Amino acid sequence: MTTHQTRTLASNIFVAPPAPIVSDNLAPGQSRRTWSPISATLISGERDAVLVDPLMTFRQGHPSPTSVAATGKNLTTVYITHGHGDHWFGLSVIRERFPHVRAVAIPDVVEYMRLQASPESLARFWNPLFPGQIPQGVAVAEPCRRPADRRRDASVHPRFRPHRRDDEDEARVVRPDPGHLSRTH
Repeated sequence: MTTHQTRTLASNIFVAPPAPIVSDNLAPGQSRRTWSPISATLISGERDAVLVDPLMTFRQGHPSPTSVAATGKNLTTVYITHGHGDHWFGLSVIRERFPHVRAVAIPDVVEYMRLQASPESLARFWNPLFPGQIPQGVAVAEPCRRPADRRRDASVHPRFRPHRRDDEDEARVVRPDPGHLSRTH
């Protein structure tokens, strides 16, 4: 876990180890396949905390609530950055420990979360890769409202916008606005 702290905020990054995938599609010389490591970030102030992306499997998700509780902070919100299940299926594990936590994401992400949580998607893609590892009855975040003064489709920060990559089957990811990168402050 990596910890960063400023005068008012602290962040703790939890990196889950690669998860084994059930697959007979192995590269030559490979004995097993794994899913890429993923991370969750806890951002906390004096009393409250927000968890960003609550991971995927039971095994990955269980250390997060314990680590959050150990900080003594009040977990108020879970923010989901994008709709791929590997970033948020662990929400139900978090809610076991923090039943009143609010889960939010931008509307496009919530829409994609619903697709990922559908019985068809779970049965066709996620459960065959991770049998018995994905929490059942995965909860989907509620859409968070954007401030009324934002004129364009922005997510976490006005300098970021949702972006669709053709190779991600309609997935929404957050990518920096290239116009901002060329401007000076």
